[in-house]
Amino acid sequence: MFVLGRRTAYPPAFALAYALRKARPSVLMLDDVAGALESHLDDACPGDVLVIITFTPFGKLSTRLAQRAAAAGTHIVVITDSPAAPARALA
Repeated sequence: MFVLGRRTAYPPAFALAYALRKARPSVLMLDDVAGALESHLDDACPGDVLVIITFTPFGKLSTRLAQRAAAAGTHIVVITDSPAAPARALA
């Protein structure tokens, strides 16, 4: 399971990843500390889950990462404040 939240969505995404790790230590919080955020999804495969938390205004990177994960067969869960969130179409 992967969790992604950028900018203002980072704090709730971090809290979610932290809580999920209590039950499943393999949960991975996607961050770009090393500058290669997309590399975390290199091992994504069918059966994995990507949880994206995104708020208005929506960043293009989150949508691109959701598209990449969906292409790998990963299930997408989107938590958002608007039905207009671009990543929502992949959920």
